[in-house]
Amino acid sequence: MCIICKNIDCFLEDRMKKEYFISSPKTKAGLCNRIKSLVSCMQIADRTGKTLIINWLKSDGFNCEFSDLFSNRLLHTNSSKLRIHKIKEAHDNYFITETWRLLPPNIKLENIQNGNHEMIDFQYQETNNTVIETYIPYFQSLQITEFIDRQVNEFAKTFDENTISIAIRTWIDAPNRQHLFDTEKVLKIFEENQLSTFFISSDSEKLINLLSNKYGSKILSYPKRTYTGDRNSTEGIQDALIDLLLLSKNKKLMASANSTFSEVAWWFGKCEANVQII
Repeated sequence: MCIICKNIDCFLEDRMKKEYFISSPKTKAGLCNRIKSLVSCMQIADRTGKTLIINWLKSDGFNCEFSDLFSNRLLHTNSSKLRIHKIKEAHDNYFITETWRLLPPNIKLENIQNGNHEMIDFQYQETNNTVIETYIPYFQSLQITEFIDRQVNEFAKTFDENTISIAIRTWIDAPNRQHLFDTEKVLKIFEENQLSTFFISSDSEKLINLLSNKYGSKILSYPKRTYTGDRNSTEGIQDALIDLLLLSKNKKLMASANSTFSEVAWWFGKCEANVQII
């Protein structure tokens, strides 16, 4: 059932009758932090018997509606009021989380906000089988819009069994993490896999152009409608989701350390890709 709720009061007034679990990622959270928050809350709502609500606030750093990306029929609100209504006790009628993490399947509600729980992010092949079996259905349940699905399927025809996915985060927008990117380490991958083609997703258009000029037709990248790394338009975020899904299509994934973009691509690929951290 599709219920679009623009006014938070319409469900807060009914809070004595139902119990809600609200996925409300931080306003400036990026695409993959929002996705991780959503699937975490989906599984917890199912386990606890609560009704899931998503609060998907647009911002200067994320200017895109949920419905521009996904067609799931969910109870949905856009309300900044949720942040002043936050209730921390697990026995209350509605519980809000702003997490960016994947939350353990057996987590207690009172441990979500205080971070007192096992960390299961960025483990890739080391991820516990129970966690994988729990979360794959939720990632697969996210229904991509027809436009995005069509773009992904069409571009993926350029891949073959030797295509390697590479998610290169240079951390242009995060100076404190730029030490995690090493150009020489990236170039070494190309030299070690000379029989392969490479699908590249990056936050740096300059880097993509450098690699395209150096390796020619071996480099595949989805053409952006605005510019690489655009978070301030619907088209920019849609193109990021297209990149994310294309990364998930190949058997090998070169992943940037501590990048949720790399991580969520692996999850969309049903955790089947062989991952190497770059």
